[in-house]
Amino acid sequence: MNDYIMMSQVIHYLVQNSRNQPSLEQLSKVAGLSPYYFQRKFKTWVGVSPKAFLQYLTYMNAKTSLKIGEEISTAAFNAGLSGSGRLYDLCVKLDAASPGEIKLHGQGIDIQFGFGPTPFGRSIIGISSRGICYLAFIHQQTNQNAIKELQMTWPKALLTHNPELAMNKLQQIFSFKNRSEKLDAFVTGSDFQLKVWRALLNIPPGDIISYGSLAKTIGSPGAARAVGSAVAKNYLAYLIPCHRVIRTSGVIGDYRWGSELKKKMIEIESAITSS
Repeated sequence: MNDYIMMSQVIHYLVQNSRNQPSLEQLSKVAGLSPYYFQRKFKTWVGVSPKAFLQYLTYMNAKTSLKIGEEISTAAFNAGLSGSGRLYDLCVKLDAASPGEIKLHGQGIDIQFGFGPTPFGRSIIGISSRGICYLAFIHQQTNQNAIKELQMTWPKALLTHNPELAMNKLQQIFSFKNRSEKLDAFVTGSDFQLKVWRALLNIPPGDIISYGSLAKTIGSPGAARAVGSAVAKNYLAYLIPCHRVIRTSGVIGDYRWGSELKKKMIEIESAITSS
């Protein structure tokens, strides 16, 4: 079984069954591996042991609501878990299309695209000469519909199927190891959207922020609703971490690819960075 698919299944099982405190033996059966080999592979691939990951999920279940105020609240710190491990810093350099390029709707741009598995489900990725320009989770969606949505984002761009490049780039993005890979991203959006997206890049893995606090961060304290709209328009899933924004009440809130997936992302990042 592909490691991405196997670990995605195990993590999903952990999130859904953490209240039952599954044993190492139970988890290894889900993975189809021996307990010893599973533990080694899980720690190598995810960055923490299954026990440490389960410990954090247990804490998250016990915490009925997460209140966050003016400053960014780090859920992992509040959990009081010890350790020195951390999720690698995914450094993204955001290159924005000029007004003239925006009017061209991608004309003259060649986008190499492909599909591949990730810890959060199947995805489609688009890469231009100026960087990653599209990344979305497609779940039950057909490949054809996923390509249509990519084309709608860059209507006049030339799309070329390049599965090898796509897989290499996805592995670079979703390998949860201690490293600092730098990635170029190319986006098209309004000045306000770009300001919000750049602010999102400053939220470290394991941290969360409210829409209101994010609005204050960009100097627009009364624009929480507009910030929410800009967050929703993000078409670089995971790279621009819109999943780290929640409501002030602590409610996870909506997510283009599903609130359950958003919750899963927050839990995984917090568990890894706190161990």
